[in-house]
Parts: sequence; structure tokens; C-alpha cells
Amino acid sequence: MQNKEDFLAKKYVKDIKSADVWSVFKIIADFVKGFDELGDLGPTVTVFGSARTKEDDYYYKKAQELSSILGSRGFNVMTGGGAGIMEAANRGANKHDVESIGLNIDLPFEQIANTYTTKELSFDYFFSRKVMLVKYSIVLLLSRFFALNHTFSFGKILIIDDEKDNTEIIKDVLEDVNYETVLARSASEARTIVSANTFDLVLLDVWMPGQDGISLLAEWTSEGFDTPIVMMSGHAEPSDIVKAMKLGAVDFLKKPLHDFLPILRNIMTRPDPEESDQEVSGIDFSLRLKEARNIFERQYLLHHLALNDNNIAIVAEKAGLGKEDWKGKTIRLYCIPGYKF
Repeated sequence: MQNKEDFLAKKYVKDIKSADVWSVFKIIADFVKGFDELGDLGPTVTVFGSARTKEDDYYYKKAQELSSILGSRGFNVMTGGGAGIMEAANRGANKHDVESIGLNIDLPFEQIANTYTTKELSFDYFFSRKVMLVKYSIVLLLSRFFALNHTFSFGKILIIDDEKDNTEIIKDVLEDVNYETVLARSASEARTIVSANTFDLVLLDVWMPGQDGISLLAEWTSEGFDTPIVMMSGHAEPSDIVKAMKLGAVDFLKKPLHDFLPILRNIMTRPDPEESDQEVSGIDFSLRLKEARNIFERQYLLHHLALNDNNIAIVAEKAGLGKEDWKGKTIRLYCIPGYKF
């Protein structure tokens, strides 16, 4: 047993070193690409801003108008290449004889490049991308939304995971849209951090050296820890998922994480159910018991589906429905649109 543990430990260290060395080459490639493609741009203005600003928003229209003026006077316009204010700035410059540049981030989720760029580059790392956004600009325009980065946060999230690459990607994505993040590499480090801070959400990995995530979840649950905890793992067994949900985890995400921001936003903005939501209503007590029970069960499931992003699997587990019930009986009886497994 000891030899097996030593072998796994050495393999773990070797994998980490290999990943770190490979990251160095990818960082160098990011900078070389930026230097080659952007070195001879000429007068350029970089515009920073929120990716969530809609097309009919006042600031979207103003960003487009300002970039059009800049383009008409010979200034290239550079952005992060995404939606919102970035799209508006590229759109305004696109109609003129200048470069409309988008420096995107190469991730398998979240940001999609806008269609108004004449030159588009993709980067593997947020920090190398940000260096390029400022290095070749003679002016920086920070929109109202970008300035919020330094004074406002949509929430504070603790990420507990020993996989460095995974946590850095999650951290960069969250901070890019104004979430404050704190990293912990182990259960013991997480305990120390939690004792001195409050969080709006915890992302907790199942498999970690030392104490694993499931046992830490159980420990915190027994202590009355009331911050929502989302478990994550790349190779968890179904029994791990069931155990985590029973212990109080609000969701379980599979790594590598894809399109996880909407899920986290939904959890963090979910209102507490009001007392009126708990009342049984719309039941005619002259009905037969089976008919009245069906009405109550429908209300019960709709209530819990609203709290769990229409995920029937999670609700079925919380409700104690058997495996045969939740796919057949639930869908047939309640005919709820938009359900998820």
C-alpha cells in the first residue's frame, strides 16, 4: 500500500511539473504572437467595458458613437473582442478605414468573439492578453463598467482545488466579470480562510490531497455552515454526487467546467423562498385524495424546480424519489417544460 501511495505521489508531482513547463511555452507564444501582429499598428485607442451591456443600452450606443468618431480621424480601436461595450467599440470603428481589433481569450466556454473586428487574435492567458491591450495603445478609455472592476464586486467566491491550471482559469473568468475570488489549495487552507472571511459561494473539488472535499462538506454542514457550496470533479462516481447533494451541496459540476457562469449567477441571485410560497393553494378539498395529492405534488416540484434551475435530477434526489419514479412518473405527471437531467 505504501509503495502504491509513493508511486501516485511521484506521478502527481511529475504531472504538475510537466504542466508548468508547458505553460511557460504557451505564455511565450502569446507574447510572440502579440508582438508580431500588433507591433506596427500605429495610433490606437483601447476601449475596456462590460460584456453584458445590451445593444439598446445608452452606454453601448455612446461607445459605438465615440469609436466611430475615433475611426473617422484615423485611430485604430482595440478591445477584448467580446460582446457588450467591446462589440460596440469594434462596431463603431468597423465602418472606417482603420483596424478594428479584438484580442479574445481562448477558452472552451463563456466568451464568443464579436463580428465587427478586422483583426482578431486569441490568447491562452488573461494576463498576456491584457499586456497587449495596453502595450500598443496611446490612449486608454475605461468605461463606467470597467471602472467598477476596482470598486465593485457581484460576489465573493472561494475556490478550493489543488489543480493550479483549473483554479487559475476559473479565477480569471470570474474576475473578468467582476466577481472577487480567493483560492485555497487544501481543506486546511480553506478552513483558515473561512475563519477570517465571509463568502457568497464556495466551489469545492471532490478529490484533494489530505482531506477530500466530501468530508470537508460534511464537516461544514455539521457545523451549520450556511454559504452555498457547489461541488466539482472530473471523475466523480454517481455515489459521490448523491452523497454531496444529501449533505447539502447546491449543485455538482463536472470538470473541466464549461459555461459555468450562468449556473453560479443563478445560485448567487436566487431569492430565499417567501412564506407565501410554502402555502398549499388551489386544491379543492372535495376532491378524492389521489387527485388532491397530485395537485400538491405538482406545486411541490414546481417550487423546488424553481430553486434548482429546473434540474429534475437534483429535485428528485432531494424529494427522495426513486430512480424509476423521477424519469417516468415525474415527466408524465407534471409535464414541466424546460426540465433538465
